[in-house]
Amino acid sequence: MKNIIIKSNEDTVNSISSLLNPKSVVILGASVKPGSSARNIMKTLYLNGYEGEINLVGRNSGEIDGIEIKTDISVLSNNVDLGILAIPASSVYDALVDLKRVGVKTAVCISAGFAELGDEGFALQEKIGKYAFENNIRLIGPNCIGYFNYVNNFHLVLIDLPKQVPFDKNGSKGIAIVTQSGGIGLFIGQSLGKRAVPTSYSVTIGNQADIELSDLIDFFIEDEYTGAIAVYAEEIKNPEKLLDAVKRANKVNKNVILMHSGRTEASRSITQSHTGSLTGDYTLMQTKLLNGGVAMVNSLEELINLSELLLRFPTPVLGEVGLVTHSGAVCAIASDQFEDNNLIMATLSSDTENKLKEIIPEYLPARNPFDVGVEAARDPEIVGSGLNLLSSEPKIGSTLAILPTDQDLNTKLKFLNGFIKSTKKYPNKPSIYVPLDDAITFEPEFMEIAKKEGVILGKSMESAIRTLSNLNKLCINKAKKRREIDNIKINSIDELESGNLAEYKSKEIMKQLNIPIPDGALATNIQEAIKIANKISYPVVLKAQSSKLAHKTDAGGVVLNIKNDEDLENAFNNMNKTIEATGIKLDGILVEPMEKFGSEIVIGARRDPQWGIVVLVGLGGIWIEVLKDVCLITPDLDVDAIVDAISSLKSSALLKGARGIKEVDIRAIAQTVIKISDLISSNERILEVEINPLIARPDGVLALDALMVLD
Repeated sequence: MKNIIIKSNEDTVNSISSLLNPKSVVILGASVKPGSSARNIMKTLYLNGYEGEINLVGRNSGEIDGIEIKTDISVLSNNVDLGILAIPASSVYDALVDLKRVGVKTAVCISAGFAELGDEGFALQEKIGKYAFENNIRLIGPNCIGYFNYVNNFHLVLIDLPKQVPFDKNGSKGIAIVTQSGGIGLFIGQSLGKRAVPTSYSVTIGNQADIELSDLIDFFIEDEYTGAIAVYAEEIKNPEKLLDAVKRANKVNKNVILMHSGRTEASRSITQSHTGSLTGDYTLMQTKLLNGGVAMVNSLEELINLSELLLRFPTPVLGEVGLVTHSGAVCAIASDQFEDNNLIMATLSSDTENKLKEIIPEYLPARNPFDVGVEAARDPEIVGSGLNLLSSEPKIGSTLAILPTDQDLNTKLKFLNGFIKSTKKYPNKPSIYVPLDDAITFEPEFMEIAKKEGVILGKSMESAIRTLSNLNKLCINKAKKRREIDNIKINSIDELESGNLAEYKSKEIMKQLNIPIPDGALATNIQEAIKIANKISYPVVLKAQSSKLAHKTDAGGVVLNIKNDEDLENAFNNMNKTIEATGIKLDGILVEPMEKFGSEIVIGARRDPQWGIVVLVGLGGIWIEVLKDVCLITPDLDVDAIVDAISSLKSSALLKGARGIKEVDIRAIAQTVIKISDLISSNERILEVEINPLIARPDGVLALDALMVLD
């Protein structure tokens, strides 16, 4: 049996430390030609004060900036920290072998021409990644532009860039950026820089042949200068490993904020050609990441905004929103946008209302949103006082201050100072200062104070509200109650055939889980069918049963509302003839009572080969394909969290009683979800399981149909 090589987190962190802060480097593919990769790399290193040893290896001898280009790598001194590969893809594997032979510790491959070009490139990428990992010469890339280490001023990039601003080790922590696109990484870093938000590192990981996103997260967890991690990803190679790393990051209050391309078919196609990524089911991935504590966003603007907010407020609390502004119109517009973004404008307690009344004139209402009106100009300190009181409200988790910019500097500084005092007093309640000015024109003195104090300045009301909405999603998912999966191993599953299970066999398993199913039985002839029908009482329904009959209704395999023996015999015989004409042999026909009306729910679960198990619950029956009103959850949620998920459905009003319909037992639906979650989690042969419809009524639930797919 082949030995499996496992790298500890400590080993990986140490390797990445050598990669990002090498004391010596060797550049392979060096050439004296103007504009060569080696010249560009060296220029950036020298420009930013690199004082370590630089070695050059190329096909032809020569000299660059006084450093000799060697043609034989074997003459290198031992223990060079980093090998930089700027050579054709076909030469990379042999170069890695040579680097290992002379004791080089780590490598970065800037070369392109791997998985992004197809199967042959993918095979080569797998080969170099396997060699790098197994031989402990850890590799970033291929197909990357390099990286920036602002903490130690080591910047390795191919392109010509001005000198980088060093990280202030005596200042606040920074954001570490990880991307699969060099251009996106540069954009994020430049955007944060314009906001005076420090960046600790910016790493382009390219195709992740060896070192993956999760490895870098582990490094940043240990790094004392990193406070948050911003990620742009096109492929997550090892979801379980990533989620474990995110869990460790959250324990030390370092949030991971992630944007992943591939939400649309066009995006998936472009992504594959860009990095050779195999993008899977985006919604499934999103569900797993959100429930794993990742702050997910859908745009670069959202990525930058939320990263800045979580760097400043790393331990936000779940809650509703407070708003201070000077305009009634802003209150109305913000209220609409709150609803559009699933935010709740907090209703204040009587205690907070009374405290507000003490600081405002009688004509102003003491409520949230807190509209200070013209009092903002007469008494600018009312802004800070109001924010303080809103933040003191236990149900409020974050605040917005949307204020004018047309006052004199002294007034605006009082707004700002009041805002700063409030955010310092409530460090777990994120707050955004939004100037009601599209150009955000503030005097230098104002901006200097704002930057020094880490004030989050929103670009617009809409942008700030989206940021708080993304923050709220993160807090909701972190607050969800989890449970231990119950092991409910069903031994009979191991004896069943692979593929689709017929409905009656699936229902036998549902019955073992104590999920209610209709009375009835399988009939293999008309005499058995009549006997079953008379036992359970008419009217009945007939359902053709075969593992090869996935869509019974479309094939004529379902007859409803049969009221007597004669009609039953006709329906039974006709069904047999209809199905036999398709070439399918039936196991028999299931005879069940016609059930009374109820809300139709779908509960399903599937085992994804990459992301594991995900569970679906929503409006079922014929409506699942029409309305698609479903939500995805992870199998470890407890019953209250599942009830909350069901309540978030657009159709939840129907379940809670609307237009004369009685409220159904939502908790019974949630408990059925738990049973299905435990079933698929405990039995590895189950690839998919679905109940559709599950009839939900005031007194419980009933599984009318069930399907399972086995490996």
